[in-house]
Amino acid sequence: MKLPYAHSPLKRITLFAVTLLALVFIQTELLLWYGQPLRYALLDSGFTALIISVACYTTLLLYQYYQPGADKRVYRLLYAFVISAIAVTVLDYGLAHLIDSPDYAHFIAQSAPIRYMVLFLVISFVTLISWVLHEHEEKTRAIERHQLADATAKEAELNKLRQQLQPHFLFNSLNSVSALTLSDPTAARKMILQLSEFYRNIVKGQSIESTTLKEEVQQMELYLAIEKIRFGDRLRVTMDIDTACLNHMLPPLILQPIIENAVKYGIYGTTGEITIHVHIESENTQTRITITNPFDPDSGYATTGTGYGVSSVKKRMALQYGRMDLFKTEQRDNTFIATLILP
Repeated sequence: MKLPYAHSPLKRITLFAVTLLALVFIQTELLLWYGQPLRYALLDSGFTALIISVACYTTLLLYQYYQPGADKRVYRLLYAFVISAIAVTVLDYGLAHLIDSPDYAHFIAQSAPIRYMVLFLVISFVTLISWVLHEHEEKTRAIERHQLADATAKEAELNKLRQQLQPHFLFNSLNSVSALTLSDPTAARKMILQLSEFYRNIVKGQSIESTTLKEEVQQMELYLAIEKIRFGDRLRVTMDIDTACLNHMLPPLILQPIIENAVKYGIYGTTGEITIHVHIESENTQTRITITNPFDPDSGYATTGTGYGVSSVKKRMALQYGRMDLFKTEQRDNTFIATLILP
């Protein structure tokens, strides 16, 4: 597993180089202040910067491929102690060969504790940064995995609902075609053509997550045209649509189950005419869609006025928008009312 600092090396190397140059400058000034010759000060500062670079690179390389667990954090502290001791030993040995001066060798021995403390602080800081970046990346990955799992589950549920809805309507439509084949072949042929267009639109919309209200209304009108062939003058529909709402986006195939429910529970179990009302209007920043249909409460077929299509709309709206209050149904006397709100 690679940590974030491994993904943008140029910026981090530049920052590290600038920091090292600053350390070299500061150390050189300190050594000069202590009365050391400029040549010794530059050699000491440069070699110290080299040792720090190697120690930091080794630390980053180690934590790039191995991160102690929560119960082994003490390992980070032990590593800082050990690597600092090794670095100071190498530093003292190297400076003793680079600067051939008994006085400076004595100075190096006296400053060894300070050098060790500086190296320890630098290594500890790098270790801390490595740990913080690792923890941040782990949390980010956990959040991304959770979001991906939620999105995948949501998409799977939506696809499942869509796939269940299509055969549900198809079976009803084929039964209607079957009933018309003998009684009215011309109407049956017209219904088959309309059904073909209806499903062509469904296939076209499979790859999209949303569509316009205008396209949904057209699909709803196509469905009603298919049903009117079957039921004739018994089925009437009135539409009151605010054209300013037609560009509102919504999930595809969300209106057809509602209107199908209105037809199913409005006309089945009765012998007379029924009128379904479709009202679409703007409401603040939302669009309200209201579909009403009469039903016979004494008919055993319409005991509840709702079916699979309505429940699928509730689930899809909840999955799409994360809200449970966007689709409601109610009964008033002999009228069933379905209200859909598009945020």
